Amino acid sequence: MNRKALIGALPLIAQTLGDKYGVKVHIGRSGKAYTDGVNIHLPPLPLENDEIEIVANGYIDHEASHIKETDFAVFAIRKPAIEQHLLNILEDLRIEKRMMERYPGTKKNLSKLVQYLVAKGDGFTMPTGDPADDHPANVLVNASLMMGRCEVLEQDALNDIAAAYEQRVAKVFTKGTVVKLSALLAQAIEQDNTSGCHRLAKKILKMVEDELKDSSKEEHDNQDSQQGDQGDQGDQDDQGSGDSSESGNDNDQNGDQSDDSASDGSSGASDSGEDSDDADGDSGQSGQGSAGSDNEEGDQDSDADSQSGGSDDGADDQNGQGSDTDSDQDNSEPSGGSSSKGSGSGNGEEVIHKIKNSSADDIDAKSDLGDLIADRLNKDVSDHLDEHGYGHSIGEIDSHKTYEPRGLQAVTKSEVKQATVKLRARLQAKIEASLRENRYLSESGRKVCSRALPGVKTGNAKVFKHRTESRGMDTAIQILVDRSGSMGWDDNGRTSAPIGPAMQSAMAVMAALEGINGVATACSVFPFCETLTGFDEPLARTTKRYELAVTGGTPLTEGLLWCVKHHLSKRREQRKIFIVITDGEPDNPYTAHETVKKMSAAGIEMIGIGIGNDAEHVRSLFPVSDVIYTVNDLPKTLFKLIQAKF
Repeated sequence: MNRKALIGALPLIAQTLGDKYGVKVHIGRSGKAYTDGVNIHLPPLPLENDEIEIVANGYIDHEASHIKETDFAVFAIRKPAIEQHLLNILEDLRIEKRMMERYPGTKKNLSKLVQYLVAKGDGFTMPTGDPADDHPANVLVNASLMMGRCEVLEQDALNDIAAAYEQRVAKVFTKGTVVKLSALLAQAIEQDNTSGCHRLAKKILKMVEDELKDSSKEEHDNQDSQQGDQGDQGDQDDQGSGDSSESGNDNDQNGDQSDDSASDGSSGASDSGEDSDDADGDSGQSGQGSAGSDNEEGDQDSDADSQSGGSDDGADDQNGQGSDTDSDQDNSEPSGGSSSKGSGSGNGEEVIHKIKNSSADDIDAKSDLGDLIADRLNKDVSDHLDEHGYGHSIGEIDSHKTYEPRGLQAVTKSEVKQATVKLRARLQAKIEASLRENRYLSESGRKVCSRALPGVKTGNAKVFKHRTESRGMDTAIQILVDRSGSMGWDDNGRTSAPIGPAMQSAMAVMAALEGINGVATACSVFPFCETLTGFDEPLARTTKRYELAVTGGTPLTEGLLWCVKHHLSKRREQRKIFIVITDGEPDNPYTAHETVKKMSAAGIEMIGIGIGNDAEHVRSLFPVSDVIYTVNDLPKTLFKLIQAKF
């Protein structure tokens, strides 16, 4: 059997992946993807779809990581929005890295997922607009998301996006913030638990605050130094400006406007022009205050300017935060260096204030990757169903507990034994014949048969010994019986319900083949799939399981995949035979047909037996099939098809 071709069925891939991680994956129980913290739920999946497979695998890997590693109580703690976003990002880095170390295939799955999301423009996108218009909290969260996944998890599809966010962080915060943020993100995978990631999120926020405070202090020191060096020139310029202002005041009442016009961009002076008459000295003294005087009156004017002007420009904002100088607008921007900020970011104190008071509305980031993937999977599945219809989807294929009550369809052991004896005798004879050693003579070879030498005189050159041995059976046979509601219909006692003969025939085949060297058998039922006799179980211990009730519809696709997952995919026999006994059309003919084709392509010999007038579809569904119209013909037909295989 081509194992890879068989496991290529998307629902099997999903559930096999969950089994590997020790997490239960349910398919089709809900119309959407979600996790309850214990199990992973997926919408109905198609048999094959490359894009949906990428998203489904990534979703299982991500959510299984949470289920195995995350302390959800930490997430339940009330915290600021930005802190929650950072916790999401850091915890994802931690748990996914751990999963990658345990299961190397996880890295490939998640990298393909991120590459797909980038291509779709979903969640991982380039920053847009002017950095000055971007809320600093939004910049910090998105940068952490992109940089963390790119640098820590090595998801190369994010290289360009992460680089763009690094540049934005340098503009909105400082260049030093980029380096320190990168270093802190790398610490996520060193944390032992979710609480460690929570502490790390707070550490990132503290780092940003400290960096901004240091940057503001450095800028103020630089401005003081520059203003001190230019003090003499500033006195001369301001004195001249003061003379012009005084002359304007003597001539007319528009002197204030003239002074504003001549101030050469001094926003502090222009904003407080209407208060210039409050100064007791000459206008030259006022000019000295603008140039960096430390007199108290200048400081008071600066405070008043900040209150009246708000945060119209960087210089006013700095003064409003308690600057000792009333600096010109030209000096409000840093001249460069490692602590430079974007022109629209405001000063450090303002950015800190914005971050501390940010709300969920200020942050447009998909930091909860689980929700992002679930939404993507739901959309892709919905689009697929809209295009192809629900007939192309597959529902729940999980195992269920025994469906009660039992005993409604008793199996007559005497009838089973009678049929078994005949079938076993025929099969045993055929199998022994196929396994017998075949000896013959040939004209060439290595060993000479001495008894054949006299024949050489008569021209018979066949004197060399040869023998052939047939390989052992090495065959696994899986029987799947339909126990849908219609299998229990007996026309008010006028006919025999198909379920009885079906169970008797299945038991007879199991008994006939049991103990034959090289043959392994198993029998299961659907819907509500369960194993009646497993490959490694003796029939004598399981006979009571064949007394069961009928129920449900005919989800043949799910029944086939269930048997593959729980039985055939684990068998190592060279030959595999699959026998289905059913009385009706499958709930989903398209997926049933595609599944049978896929199993046949994987090397499984498919046989179908239909019971009744509604079972004609079996002829077109299975490559080898037969249809019977009375249940009494079932044992004979089943035995005939099996004998033909040996």
